[in-house]
Amino acid sequence: MKIEYDPEFGVLILPKGKFELDPSKDRSLTAFGRFAAHLRHIEDEYGFSPQTTFSQSLELFEKVVLAFEDGATLAVQDKDGKIIQEWKTLDKYLRYIHRKEELDGE
Repeated sequence: MKIEYDPEFGVLILPKGKFELDPSKDRSLTAFGRFAAHLRHIEDEYGFSPQTTFSQSLELFEKVVLAFEDGATLAVQDKDGKIIQEWKTLDKYLRYIHRKEELDGE
C-alpha cells in the first residue's frame, strides 16, 4: 500500500480499495506531523521508542481517567510542596489542556 504525506501542505493520501485486517487484530501506529516530532524528541532525549512512549502514555492516561472517576484531584506542586495548579475533574483538566494549546498556537 502506497501512502503519500506532505506535512508542509497537510495532506495524507491513501489508496482506494479494501483493506483486510490481520487475523492477529494487532494495531500499527504511524505518527506524523507534530505528534511524530514529539515522539522523536522523547526518543532522542530519553531513549524510549515511539511505540513504548505511546502505549505507556495511554496506560497512564487511563489511570488518570479512572482516578478522576474515583474522585481524585490532579495537582501540580512546586519544589516546596505548595500546590500551584489543581483540577478536580477530567473535564476541567482537558479544558485547561485545550486552552493551553490554543495559547501556545498548537
